[in-house]
Amino acid sequence: MSLSKNNINVLLKTIIVFIVYLFYTKFISAFFNMIGLTDSIMQMFIADLLFLIGIVLVYKDSIKQGFLDFKNNYKTSKKITVVLKWTVIIFVVNMLMGMLTELFFPNAVAGGDDNANAIYSLFDISSIYTIFKTMIFAVIAEELVFKKTIRDVFKNNILFVIISGLIYVMMNFAYTDLTQSYIWMDMLGYFMFAVITSIAYIKNNDNIFIVMMIKFLYNLLPLTIMILGIGA
Repeated sequence: MSLSKNNINVLLKTIIVFIVYLFYTKFISAFFNMIGLTDSIMQMFIADLLFLIGIVLVYKDSIKQGFLDFKNNYKTSKKITVVLKWTVIIFVVNMLMGMLTELFFPNAVAGGDDNANAIYSLFDISSIYTIFKTMIFAVIAEELVFKKTIRDVFKNNILFVIISGLIYVMMNFAYTDLTQSYIWMDMLGYFMFAVITSIAYIKNNDNIFIVMMIKFLYNLLPLTIMILGIGA
């Protein structure tokens, strides 16, 4: 079946978004190094901010529509329960994945929640950048990349869930040493996160704003623990 002009445009748009997502940091870092701005955190912050602004401009209508739908068509109780329900599901699945990792790979590096570990590691480098990266960039930019762009191409629910999950895993483990067996369990954990949020996206009529709220809450707990120094 031949693609319509609109489908081709959507596909090209998605491809361009992913190409930019893959390489924007390298290009901007190279530019800053050329002009003498070598602070790596500052480079990453500016690069992420520029990408965030760009992708929000591209998908501003979808974000706005999702927000208005969430605001006008969801009662206060439903707003809370729908976000909380999916966040709890993610945390439960993460706990199960952690238990499986300890069961099958008892000598693996102790880790727990990979999302929390990533936040803690970044926090040690820069607290301000961590807050921006986890509560703004990851919530808005990453969900647009891994949900909205892929959904525009794959309308079939099953294909969308599988492909978005696989792409999310590949993007997060592109430069990881895969020779250690337990890494595959980590990859499965990331895949399950993408699957759950993709299902939440579908169940809520492709409302990208709701998925953003779920990820915001999901990232908020470990970040709050880190800022308060609980368990330190």
